[in-house]
Amino acid sequence: MTIQPSTTAVLHGQTCACTTLSATTSSLVFFGETVEIPNIQYALSNNANDDQDSRDHIMSVPADGNTIVASGNSWKYVILPSTFTVTPATTLKFTFELFEETELHAICLLDSTHIKDSRNDCFFTAGVQDHDTSQGMKVSPYTEVGQEHTYEINVGSYFTGDVMYLGFIVDNDVGFTTGDVEKVYGQSSWSNIEIDSLPSLDIGLGSDTVAVENAQISYKSSSEDNTPIRDYMASISEDSSSINLVGNMWRALELPTPLSPTELGDFVVSFDFTLDEAGDIHGICFDENLSYGNADSPQNSESRRCVSTAYFHDKSDVLDVLLSDFQTRQSESHRYVLNLSKMFDKLYVNESGDPTPAPTPPPNLVHVGNNGSPGSAFPLKVCQGDCDNDNECSAGLECFQRGGFEMVPGCAGAGRSGSDYCYDPLRKETNIKYIAFINDNGADSSVGDSTYGNIAITTSLSSCLSGEDFDFQLSDCTIKKFLGEVEATMSNKADCTSTDPLLELFAIFDATQEMDVYSQIEKICTSAYKLDQYDFADNTLAIDDALERQLVKEYIDGGTVMNYEAEANSAVMIGKVNDKFATTRHFSMPKHHALDNCEMGAAMCCFVASRTNPDPADNSDVCYIDMKASRYTAHVRDGWSIYGDSSDDSIYCEGFAWGNDGGIASALKGNALFKVGFMDNFSGGKVEQVPGAPLCGCMDRMPVVTNAACTDVTDPTSVVDVHFDSAVGMFDASFTVGEITYGDCGGLNLVEHYESLVGVGKASAVDAAYMHKRVVGEVGCGVAINDFLSTKGLVMG
Repeated sequence: MTIQPSTTAVLHGQTCACTTLSATTSSLVFFGETVEIPNIQYALSNNANDDQDSRDHIMSVPADGNTIVASGNSWKYVILPSTFTVTPATTLKFTFELFEETELHAICLLDSTHIKDSRNDCFFTAGVQDHDTSQGMKVSPYTEVGQEHTYEINVGSYFTGDVMYLGFIVDNDVGFTTGDVEKVYGQSSWSNIEIDSLPSLDIGLGSDTVAVENAQISYKSSSEDNTPIRDYMASISEDSSSINLVGNMWRALELPTPLSPTELGDFVVSFDFTLDEAGDIHGICFDENLSYGNADSPQNSESRRCVSTAYFHDKSDVLDVLLSDFQTRQSESHRYVLNLSKMFDKLYVNESGDPTPAPTPPPNLVHVGNNGSPGSAFPLKVCQGDCDNDNECSAGLECFQRGGFEMVPGCAGAGRSGSDYCYDPLRKETNIKYIAFINDNGADSSVGDSTYGNIAITTSLSSCLSGEDFDFQLSDCTIKKFLGEVEATMSNKADCTSTDPLLELFAIFDATQEMDVYSQIEKICTSAYKLDQYDFADNTLAIDDALERQLVKEYIDGGTVMNYEAEANSAVMIGKVNDKFATTRHFSMPKHHALDNCEMGAAMCCFVASRTNPDPADNSDVCYIDMKASRYTAHVRDGWSIYGDSSDDSIYCEGFAWGNDGGIASALKGNALFKVGFMDNFSGGKVEQVPGAPLCGCMDRMPVVTNAACTDVTDPTSVVDVHFDSAVGMFDASFTVGEITYGDCGGLNLVEHYESLVGVGKASAVDAAYMHKRVVGEVGCGVAINDFLSTKGLVMG
């Protein structure tokens, strides 16, 4: 029955201010476009043959056209401008306002004129009566009288299929209040209705871009994942360039078409990764199926198809993922480039060693029966359902118990929501069918926040520069500047269709991971600087055979006569080396356990005495020493010394930093050590280390102190000339020294200087935070000591 358009909006009470003339059309946003719907209302029913609607109650559309108001017992639908198909990525967004509550209030996406069709295509947002689950789904939060809520529902997680009608229900079929024989009580409105799709995830594939539908599936198992997925969606950006995972998620997306090893070609995957909050394990996967690799059963296992981007477990706990060479720390970002054709096993051959066969499409999920009926359909064949247990499946098959539209291994299609299907657990998928993301945190499923962006698969990796010689010059041979000059060279060469210097060098070096490229650049730069290095620790500072045997290693550990004699006779060679080489040569860093692997690119020396001044000008206090970190100096396996929260400046500390981007600052760190650790001994008389710690060392091996002065060493006029020899496919570099100068970091202390390195991209904010834990400030000892003791189960009294 057709109901003619209303001319006015009849609203109960004073809570709604939209009592305007009714529009003859209503509007909604339909997949990004605003469309008009004629305000011709039809009666909606509960079952196919009932009569649920009260004809006298007509929905009204205020003049803005964006709101539909239903009053009294109203079961109505309007015809959409065109039929559309709900997919797993389809969403419905609207604002719902409740003025008078009745039994039920709902909005529906319909393929028929009644709602009891078991499709769950009505969404209830208010009402005092429990709805029949065959009518639809209750969404949270339920709206109360006087409230307004905006809902965004992933309707594709409830049902899929065609939609022709948009329905609205205010159910008051029994007369909600005493005397309400006309069933006029009840009123709600729906506004700003949008039907759209979740953003797809764009993945570069060779020169093309593949849009991967945002139909999220649990990877490994639904028990590992936060479910139901609709309540814990990974968020894909509006521009489709990135996916963000928050909380415990094992989430997969099915590629539009499975990719064979032939189509993947070189299979070099690049992406940006940002870790805002650390979980247990973070990683990216490209998998044939939804089964996670198992390194504990190599004879019978799924091949490992996940690569870690960050993990916070012992290595023994993450054997089922391939560990990348760079593990991102919390609050950091990193660009990964991974040659998965080298990293993945069993990708190009099957388990018998034969070449990978041509792909065969998997069968679709088919619903043929339930509970053993009809008998002719049981036992079920592969990808048939609905099964309740393995006994209902043919020999060799198992019943895949799933929730919602979870994908069934070895089968295509969505099937029926909640139905279970038989599958072959031994079927081996040879084509990459899914991209998956791990944001695992088992102890607290709300923890973990990571983002993957600009994902691309390079199928044919080649170099455009390697066929010719080329040259460039660097004022500072860092990874960033090296890449910048390669990019500039590519932009000036007509044959280069790409301007990605990292992928260019990835091809030249035949790399497996991006860290291989960075390592090669560092070797090129280091080799140039190394030719000019002077090894002051190679017996040069010794004045006799006895001292030669113990210098420099024993001196850095706080020993030798250079630390203990009253005069500076044994240190006289320090002054001579300084005069002859300190401004013209790069000093190599001594090989010493206290100075090896300074990962944050900073070191410090601390002195407790002076040979020239009985009351030395000290600048710092010791908070505590962790002897486990300095065990080779302390000669104990573990232990600690607590010095308390004093402020009497009992020691002198001075440090230097070169950051973690390599270059001239790193090449000059030996000069900085020589100035702070050796020249201060000779010219300033500073001697002896804090007991249990080295005299000089990387920050993690030194005492935790309140302050440290700063020294910086620069060579602003030096240059590095880089040459690529196409005949041998190798880079060579030569260094021309300038004038080496020494300074006090512009008056900054060590912490402030390190923070300045962060500001220019030469150091990490994570390392700067760690620096604050090592040099804690004048009043920071108390907190630092308690934090340390808490790791031992103790509290300072």
